[in-house]
Amino acid sequence: MKNNLAPTFAKPIGDNYILWFKSTNNYIIIDGFLMSFVEIFTKVKDKIQFIQEITQSEKFSEGIEKAQAIYNAISNFLEDQNTPNISTEVEEVPFENSFRNYHETYQIDTHTLEIYYASEAIKELIHPKIMHLANTVESTKKAETIFDIYDKGNNFYLFKNNCFVVSFEKSNYHLLQGRFSMELLCVLYNKQENDWLGTFHASTVSNGIESIMLVGDSGNGKSTFSALLMAAGLNLIADDITPILAENGHVYSYPSAISIKQGAFEILDDYYPNFKNLKSFESGTKKGLLKYIPPKKFKKKSKRHLPCTKIVYVKYDKKKVTKLTKSSPKNILPTLIPESWISPKQENAKQFLNWLEDVSYYELIYNDNSKAISTFMKLL
Repeated sequence: MKNNLAPTFAKPIGDNYILWFKSTNNYIIIDGFLMSFVEIFTKVKDKIQFIQEITQSEKFSEGIEKAQAIYNAISNFLEDQNTPNISTEVEEVPFENSFRNYHETYQIDTHTLEIYYASEAIKELIHPKIMHLANTVESTKKAETIFDIYDKGNNFYLFKNNCFVVSFEKSNYHLLQGRFSMELLCVLYNKQENDWLGTFHASTVSNGIESIMLVGDSGNGKSTFSALLMAAGLNLIADDITPILAENGHVYSYPSAISIKQGAFEILDDYYPNFKNLKSFESGTKKGLLKYIPPKKFKKKSKRHLPCTKIVYVKYDKKKVTKLTKSSPKNILPTLIPESWISPKQENAKQFLNWLEDVSYYELIYNDNSKAISTFMKLL
């Protein structure tokens, strides 16, 4: 009947299913009971047959009125998941070099890049996370890549080597930051956007052999805990933006600093001797100032990409005992997926779902930093 509304993929994970809809690139987690209704809905020829199917089932003890309500709810749900969102991008414009008011050169390994910013405000959207890579010494080496970021009217514009990349309304500045990160990743690893499974709103640390992804709601202590783990000897693979390549399913290093909110400044003073001397930035919210801790430099033989088979949901709670427990995908993925960019390419979506099936999920609630670090280390 309405099999055109059926999810492109439905992956069982634990007691639940993750549905993926190609037309919208939406991922939704539902339980097995609801999935049984979705399967019936997409196979029957009409509403009458749907009601007959479920009212005759031994597992369904409700009447026809309830069956009709379920039909309507599933119909609306599938319609919503198959309705594309209105694009937040705005129209392409020709490049203008008259906005080159601020300039920085960055050195990332052997790659030299330049970024031109139209204003200090725009610079603070990008620069603080990568300012540890800024080249403070004049170099005659020509930059391989030049980015321009400027605003005009109500929009931000991003260009790479004088070619238009994308534009967003100013209210969507976070999308500009995310797209810049993707462009930088592609430059650093000589890849295209479709080569990545996604860039995930997560921090990732490693011991040089494997990596573990950390997720958490804003303000729950994820970045602070990443900084604590780095101080304890682990490598920071990425903070906030964790890229996974489709080719091998590995997490790749993204060389940004860890952003630390003002509430954690005093905690990290004890772990980073130079923390007090780090420059503070306005967060742009009511949460106060931010500081940025640069990642440790990789040793020459250190791997820049590693497999990741564990995801840990991190939450600081001063009222609870520090504890690490096994968790369920349904408790973790609603935090990971909505704020991440995930490739719309069908084969990448399938691979991503397979990766989610293979991952182990944990929850770390902590109020004791030392105990949290030692408990986490047992996962490696």
